[in-house]
Amino acid sequence: SGAVSTLVGQYLGANKIERAEASVRLTSVLTMSFLFLVSVVFYLFGDSIAGIFTKEVPTIKIASKALKIITLGYLFFGLGMVLIQAFNGAGDTKSHMVINGSVLLCLELPLAYFLAKNMNWGVDGIFISIALCHSLHAVVCWFWFKKGSWKKVQV
Repeated sequence: SGAVSTLVGQYLGANKIERAEASVRLTSVLTMSFLFLVSVVFYLFGDSIAGIFTKEVPTIKIASKALKIITLGYLFFGLGMVLIQAFNGAGDTKSHMVINGSVLLCLELPLAYFLAKNMNWGVDGIFISIALCHSLHAVVCWFWFKKGSWKKVQV
């Protein structure tokens, strides 16, 4: 996602808007493909991966469950990372602030608390909140990206 920021900045600076968009699409596909593979590995081998870091069975169970739940949103997480960095590369840091602030701070944290405490889902509620909100973050970024205002920012 860091590379796409540079590519977008370079292409927009050279007035090659189509190439900026193409670089975002290609980077999104590559990132999402990689994170798909990571998701499969984490989902299938969560216990073994967690076991590398601790031998405490309760901790391994929680960590494994976290990997299995959170990875359900990894495809979206990758897309959101790329799109946010594309906005940054275009000089549109305001969109970055608004999207991250509204989805990740104003929604993810209260939802995690609500699911964990009020719904009595415990740590599972926190993991579900992470997966859901990062997926929503990507969807919001995608619509913002398609809107195209990021291409018109003057730096």
